[in-house]
Amino acid sequence: MRDSLHLRSKFIAVAMISVSIVIAVLMTILNASSFIRLARQADQMLQVLASNQGSFPAPIEKPSRNEPPMSPEAPFETRFFSVTFKDDSTVSADTAFITAVNQQKALDFALKVKEEGKERGFIDNYRFLDSGAMVVFLDCTRDLETARSLLATSALVAAAGLLCVFLLSLVLSRIAIKPIEMADLRQRRFVTDASHEIRTPLTIIDANTEVLEMTYGQSEWTRSTRSQVARLAKLTSSLVELARLDEREKLEKAPFSLSDALKDCISDFQALAMTRSRELRLDIQDSLICNADEARIRQLICLLLDNAVKYSSQSIDISLAKSGKKARLSISNSVESIKAGPHPELFDRFARMDQARSSSQKGYGLGLAMAWSIAQASGAKISAFSPDEHSFTVLVVF
Repeated sequence: MRDSLHLRSKFIAVAMISVSIVIAVLMTILNASSFIRLARQADQMLQVLASNQGSFPAPIEKPSRNEPPMSPEAPFETRFFSVTFKDDSTVSADTAFITAVNQQKALDFALKVKEEGKERGFIDNYRFLDSGAMVVFLDCTRDLETARSLLATSALVAAAGLLCVFLLSLVLSRIAIKPIEMADLRQRRFVTDASHEIRTPLTIIDANTEVLEMTYGQSEWTRSTRSQVARLAKLTSSLVELARLDEREKLEKAPFSLSDALKDCISDFQALAMTRSRELRLDIQDSLICNADEARIRQLICLLLDNAVKYSSQSIDISLAKSGKKARLSISNSVESIKAGPHPELFDRFARMDQARSSSQKGYGLGLAMAWSIAQASGAKISAFSPDEHSFTVLVVF
């Protein structure tokens, strides 16, 4: 159930991000092209005014190709004003074709343009053109309001479109991942059923081997048979445990002392570490509380400790500390050789480090996979990485 919800969430997130990017690009192109067209038309009008000393020229029946087309009504529809700078430092403003700007305001606008040093641009709702001796301003209020209205409308349409995509994704995601859910369910049932079916012949083989040993005595062959039976029985138990972890929808959570649980688990591995000449170096902060299923968290810690003791080449560093509102458990062990960097692949089932494959250590590559499943079910974050080529660390954040 949890995996299907996670998969649906990712499906919806990918759909929403993809559509959002497409809509954002389309909105940008639409509104940018609208503004560019507005500015270009205003610049053409300003160029005509600047070329005719701040006024419209007389209508031409057949304008040349170099002259932009102009409506005969343009002189009556256009609101503009100009400011002229003369050689003797005198300044004059012509505001005869606009009522919203007086001469003082026109002069202030012109001086501001000169200070900024721009040839073209906007001041308030006015597009300006600085031709040197004259600065011409064109009132673009209506065009800018149209552009703003287009932006608001497109944003509203985009929001409505995203909402529709989200609602459709909620419905379609269930249909899209249904085959995956069924395949995953069949796989889990197969693992559970197959494991149970294997246990019966294993029990019979083990019992028959024991009878042979009682009748004819132990031999190399009977010892090998019983060893392989025990190994296969452990493997099937691990597979069943993994299947149960995958099927578990909700763990029973309760506050408990994570520090005490870690110390208890470490005490169980002290003797094993000593027999393998492994040094356990501890840095455990006391009285750290964790709200989770205590039995599962203890199982998680034991799996990580077993993995560290089994594959460590020398020492094992175990630390537990508080980080903000979280508790960080770090278990690091030295290794002969490993690639530096993150190793998320080691949480896959039957995944093992090259060192483990080439060594005589017995294992199936299920320990870290079980630890990952427990962490996911408990709401903890688990990661594996190598700071260098001779150390390996598993970090769990509760």
